[in-house]
Amino acid sequence: EYKKLKKNLHHCEKKMKELCQGKKSGKNILKREQTEIKLAAAREAHDAYGEGFLVLLGEVMDNAWKDLFPLLTMALKHDFYFYKDQARVFHKLKSCIARLDEVQSEDGLVIGGRLDSLKNFRPEKRL
Repeated sequence: EYKKLKKNLHHCEKKMKELCQGKKSGKNILKREQTEIKLAAAREAHDAYGEGFLVLLGEVMDNAWKDLFPLLTMALKHDFYFYKDQARVFHKLKSCIARLDEVQSEDGLVIGGRLDSLKNFRPEKRL
C-alpha cells in the first residue's frame, strides 16, 4: 500500500515538474491546476499513511517489551521448575547407583557384562 502511494506521489511530482517547465498556455494552466490538486491529494494520502506507520512503530517500540515480559517470565519459571525436578530425580539416582554397585559386588558382575565372555564363547569346546 505504501509503495503504491509513494509511486503515485512521485508520478504526480514528476508530471507537475514537466508542466511547470512547459508552455504557459490556457490548456497547460488548466492541466497544472488539476495536477496540483492530484499532487496535494497524493501528498496528503502518502503523509497520512506515513504518520500512521510512525505511530504504529512508536507503539511497538514503546510497548513491545511489555508484551514480551509475561512470556519471558513464564519461560524462566518453566525452566526453573523443570531443572529443579530434574535435579531431584538425579539426586535419587545417586542412591540407585550405590545399590547397583552393591549388587555388582554381591553377584560378582563386571561392568562389561557377559559380552566379552560371549564373544570368546565356543560351544564346541564345552562338549
